[in-house]
Amino acid sequence: MIHRPQRVLGESSSDRRGVAWAGGVGAIAVVAALGAWAILGGGSDEEGTVPPPAASGETVAPTVDGAVLEGALTLSPGGAAVVGLEGTDAEAEWTSTDPSVAAVEGDRVEAVASGDAQLRTEVDGAVVTIPIAVRVAWTALEVRAADGSALGSPVVITEGGSVATRAVLVSDDGSEGDGAEAEWSSLDASVASVSGGAIRAESPGATVLTARVGDFEATVSVRVDATPAPRPPVRVPTPGPEPATPSGPGRLVILITPGWANAFLDGQPIGEYLSRYEIELEAGTYRLRLENPAFAPADTTVTIRPGETTRWERRLGNGSDS
Repeated sequence: MIHRPQRVLGESSSDRRGVAWAGGVGAIAVVAALGAWAILGGGSDEEGTVPPPAASGETVAPTVDGAVLEGALTLSPGGAAVVGLEGTDAEAEWTSTDPSVAAVEGDRVEAVASGDAQLRTEVDGAVVTIPIAVRVAWTALEVRAADGSALGSPVVITEGGSVATRAVLVSDDGSEGDGAEAEWSSLDASVASVSGGAIRAESPGATVLTARVGDFEATVSVRVDATPAPRPPVRVPTPGPEPATPSGPGRLVILITPGWANAFLDGQPIGEYLSRYEIELEAGTYRLRLENPAFAPADTTVTIRPGETTRWERRLGNGSDS
């Protein structure tokens, strides 16, 4: 938009003289001696860009890849374009207001990172600008767990439970963008409701949730399982008192048939010429030996338990015992 300068007159016709007017980026118009106005160069106000005139009187317009630009130039990170001017033979020297967003070398501009910048050049004393918007070209929308991991299919939630998710914009080059502005909806909110990516299981059943960001949408299948019935408590019987462990000494009874024998316990004699022995011993295991000159010696081991009587019978001559 051009603000038309008002006619300026002095005290007399001899006081009339030119007055220069300037916009945001350079000279816009001049009021001539008789009050007429004419565009001298390009300039910008809040509503747009005014291209400067060429030396021949033609309008100079910025071009992108050979076509006249209308509005802003939009590129994706890594994208590039060739800029120029139509309506002048002057060689443009372009500069970028933010090379971290859009870098320019000669007539080639390359998008570096998301953001906004301007390319500027001066022609015949006036500034020409090209607004540049660098935006990632998203190709799809995904719904993931809040930590970024993949969700199961379906997402299984127990009645009354909840799962946090988030929407993520993705591009072909692997770039990812926050889909926090996603609009969420549930095919059946009585089964599972969703707000800001937080899924709440309302009642048993199945439903589908949808996230939308602009023209992109992603769906999530959800299954709600019923809350399991509480298990009855397991009752463990209280153990009764431990049975009393016998203590104290035990008894050993030795019966010998026919005749008699001398008895030895752990090599120590416990009696001579007897057919029956009965002795009290401390609990434990002992070596027992019976001797009679008419027979071969008899050897065995006996175990004495506290409070119990251990009985051993030996029949001399045939090697039998019990």
